[in-house]
Amino acid sequence: MFAYFQVLAVPHTSVLLMFVQKVLTYPAFEVLVLPHLMYHCQSITSNDGVTGVAGIGRDFLNLLTRLVLHKAPLCKTGMDLQCWHQYPLDFRNGMCR
Repeated sequence: MFAYFQVLAVPHTSVLLMFVQKVLTYPAFEVLVLPHLMYHCQSITSNDGVTGVAGIGRDFLNLLTRLVLHKAPLCKTGMDLQCWHQYPLDFRNGMCR
């Protein structure tokens, strides 16, 4: 578990993005990794060379899209709609809801 915090503390955005993609299936992702990711998304500016929406680069938007689609996949048919659940992300506090 200590290794996770060491990787999350690395100031290189590309390392953080790659690490988060690799640990999406980790059982404690929402507790250990997601709060740090949300804080990082909230605190970054568009200094990564690629301007995105609201100061978040395209790489972060891509990662957040992959995260939501992994945690709450789209319904394949209308019959699955009642089983679908949303995966809310709260950017106000740097934490997930």
